[in-house]
Amino acid sequence: MADPTDTASGVPAFTQEDADRIYSELVALQVDLDADPLAYGPKRLNGKVSEVRMMLSRCERLYLDISQKLHAVRRARRRAETDLDLSKKNLFANDPETRAGRSVGDREAIATGKLLEKVHLSHDLEVSETDLEAVLTVVKAKRTDLKDTEGRLRDQIRLCAEEIGLGARWGSKVPHPTVDLSHSPANDIQPALDAIARLEGEFALPQLAEEEAAAEPTPFQPADEEEALLGSDVAAHALPLAEEPTPRPVVVPPPADPDLTQALPSTADGADVDAFLSGGDVAPATKPPKSHDVAAASFDNLDTILDGFEQP
Repeated sequence: MADPTDTASGVPAFTQEDADRIYSELVALQVDLDADPLAYGPKRLNGKVSEVRMMLSRCERLYLDISQKLHAVRRARRRAETDLDLSKKNLFANDPETRAGRSVGDREAIATGKLLEKVHLSHDLEVSETDLEAVLTVVKAKRTDLKDTEGRLRDQIRLCAEEIGLGARWGSKVPHPTVDLSHSPANDIQPALDAIARLEGEFALPQLAEEEAAAEPTPFQPADEEEALLGSDVAAHALPLAEEPTPRPVVVPPPADPDLTQALPSTADGADVDAFLSGGDVAPATKPPKSHDVAAASFDNLDTILDGFEQP
């Protein structure tokens, strides 16, 4: 059997590994168009045009390379088939063993058995030709797709020019690609955390409003009003309140004995008290005039005045 990597004709065979490599490369040749290219600016649109042009160039190179290999394989296959046919005819005419076959089929089998190397070479070249034709078809399809993308970009450029003529302007919006941060090292964000810590130390933010809100007491609501606000169902399932601690009894010291001399001042001197106790006479104390005596004198004078008015 001939070597699949290099044929006897000098033409390298096209293997399945080569076909898979080209397929993988063609999958990556794709450009996604923006729904609103005017918002991202002309630089992004120009980059897409350049990217499509590079992909088309790569497709053209693949197309030319595969076409060249396909042409070489087809040429080698025709040569191998011609050589195999001539070798069989030579055996049919000159080889006694081949001519000794009972039928044409037997002679064909005997000749094929003697020309195994040439048969395998022809078969390998035929397989390579089939693979190259399949890959070339895929390259043509990818080239057609990229040409369609290039035409769509040309249409977008024309539409952007029309929108600018109507008063629109190029934007500077930045696309948001999806970034995977699951594998980013932890020390990448450490400088940012250090900068935030320095800023917090340099700027003292006012916290008066928070302190006032924390110091403001919560208004007390009686149990009846709380049940009325929350409802009977909520109040029934409410958690029991913590019991208030029992206040300690306050010990009040007994009052001191009052001073009787100040609370009950004496109205008599010591001599009167001794005379009273010994049974002697005590001089009556001079009493101040009572208020009703003054009032009676006032009424007598008033009667005298009224009697003077009644006389003719």
